Amino acid sequence: MESFEGKIAVVTGGGTGMGRELVCQLISEGAHVATCDVIEENLLETMELAEKKGTGRLTTHMCDVSDENQQIRFRAKVAAQHETDHIDLLFNNAGIGAGGSIVAEDRTEWERTFNVC
Repeated sequence: MESFEGKIAVVTGGGTGMGRELVCQLISEGAHVATCDVIEENLLETMELAEKKGTGRLTTHMCDVSDENQQIRFRAKVAAQHETDHIDLLFNNAGIGAGGSIVAEDRTEWERTFNVC
């Protein structure tokens, strides 16, 4: 892709770290971005930083990507708010790390990790 100008991108896990940086760089290149995270204050900080970087449209969404119903709502909001039936770029960036032993610990934590990542 030679230019991100006017492209519609989705970034999961856009509240911090690499996701936040992806959002900021895409906005600075003229893309329109929808991002989600599970922590609203992190999304608000990403929005503040991104708005200083460029003029692309940014929408933020609360969404736990391990929950299918929340994913469906996120998809619907992106389509409506960006007035589109497609996206050009998808960055499945959301992720968490689990502690403990996959052998000795309860599998609930591992299933959550696999569902997010």
